[in-house]
Amino acid sequence: MTLFHTLSTVALTLTATTLLSLSGCNIVHAGSYILEGPGKIQAEYELRPVKTVVFVDDLKNVLPRTTLRVIIGDDISAKLLNEELVPSTISPRDAITMSRNREQEGTKLSLEKLGKELGADQLIWVRPYAFDLDGYEDQAGARPTAKVHIKVIDVTNRVRVYPPGDSFPEGRDITVALLRDVNRDELSTSIGRRKIEEALAVEIADDVAKLFYEHERLDLGEKLGPRS
Repeated sequence: MTLFHTLSTVALTLTATTLLSLSGCNIVHAGSYILEGPGKIQAEYELRPVKTVVFVDDLKNVLPRTTLRVIIGDDISAKLLNEELVPSTISPRDAITMSRNREQEGTKLSLEKLGKELGADQLIWVRPYAFDLDGYEDQAGARPTAKVHIKVIDVTNRVRVYPPGDSFPEGRDITVALLRDVNRDELSTSIGRRKIEEALAVEIADDVAKLFYEHERLDLGEKLGPRS
């Protein structure tokens, strides 16, 4: 073995040992990024460039506060506009209000009718079915986790266009988790819990919106903040 090969092997061994010795969830993600490298994830579905409404449906009150529905809907809408995927959006709060009013009147609107009454040509339906601030727990803390179903409705033609076919009757299913562990002390106060709820809601919006546009596999500056 040449001296060059010997030095290269030692350098690689030291690098691997250093990475393994670092603790913390964020470092693990950073290491994964280094090993896998940067890359793009393609959009799963290309939205039509038409007036769109995001409806966060929470009939079973999975979310602890209605405000979280608005945060999710507003954030998705903003990202769609920022990425120039749609020309305009309708307030998610209006969708929530209209759906609630119709239910109180004894009428449940279909997604197609809801979109039509709101004046939308396209409706993105998001239904949370799990919202767990405790998540899994280990020595590092808790990892807040949520699960949601997503559908896209072509209001004009009154048909579901995403996900296609009948293989996903409940819609596209995704699991969302905060990319940092939460100290148990953060969950022990109402203010702390509200902040974590809102952080998880923002994460839901981010992951849902990314279904519809090409994005980086991992955004280090945005995702890998220090653990508090």
